[in-house]
Amino acid sequence: MPRRKSIPEFTKAGRPRCRGASPYEPRFQATIAAIFALSNSCGGLRNGSIVDSGAHVGGESCLYADYAPDRIVHAIDPLRANVDLMRTRYRDRTNLIPLQAGLGSVNRVVDITSTKIVARGIGGKGAAMLLNVAQAKSATLQRAEDSRTTFRVLRLDDMFAPSGAWAHEKLAFAHFDVEGSELDVLQGAREVIARDRPIFTAEVATGMTEYAEKLLEEIGLLGYEAYAFAEKCGENRDCRNLICLPKDRALPILSGVPLLASGSYLVNSSTMLNKKMSWQLKAGRKQAEKLARSATC
Repeated sequence: MPRRKSIPEFTKAGRPRCRGASPYEPRFQATIAAIFALSNSCGGLRNGSIVDSGAHVGGESCLYADYAPDRIVHAIDPLRANVDLMRTRYRDRTNLIPLQAGLGSVNRVVDITSTKIVARGIGGKGAAMLLNVAQAKSATLQRAEDSRTTFRVLRLDDMFAPSGAWAHEKLAFAHFDVEGSELDVLQGAREVIARDRPIFTAEVATGMTEYAEKLLEEIGLLGYEAYAFAEKCGENRDCRNLICLPKDRALPILSGVPLLASGSYLVNSSTMLNKKMSWQLKAGRKQAEKLARSATC
């Protein structure tokens, strides 16, 4: 059996390689790279920062920092071990700023012991994640710093508000990989999303029909269209990535990113998420063919 070729730890320029990105979604990641490269005239990212919530050990955060070295990347994760690892591993990416926290609709302090921690088989030491922080109990402590097992849950609306920590920034792109808390995160980000109209992604489990319906409803109320990527987004086969586009920019973005047009399909009901993968792939191809006849970018 031939030996598997190892990937060098460092780039030719001597920088640590981005490690810990999901190996299950190569087409989705290639699509995000293309969105970062898209011009403003084709609906690309507006001026502003990047938020990667559920950053884990920083694999995606590192990629975003490399795609857009002139933008700030807020790499948010509730586990201190993951945040410490990001600070050490990617200290050369000065635009990548790790933060130990979670995101949600209410500012509060949560104790890790009230939620579930699961291992994740990528990223090396510290590779673990929390499930559904939105349902975790609030801690009695007022300050997360008072205990090694607590962390803050923050509202994006507050962080980007005039009195917030990121008051002088705008939101250009967000990646919400928060293991069942995506709806709660969006409910705490309605104002900044309405103000800045970022492109954002969210994960959804196709088997959670009622929750998926509520998530899609929230995305629609925000003035966005959700495109489900015809590719699993984790070890579970029922996991899908949603790429959410402002309705007024959806057509030029789809036209300018062929990978997105052919690899995803517009979702307006949770029942569509449960279609067979062959149907999803066919829907993407039909969407791309239709767009090719009226391409604007």
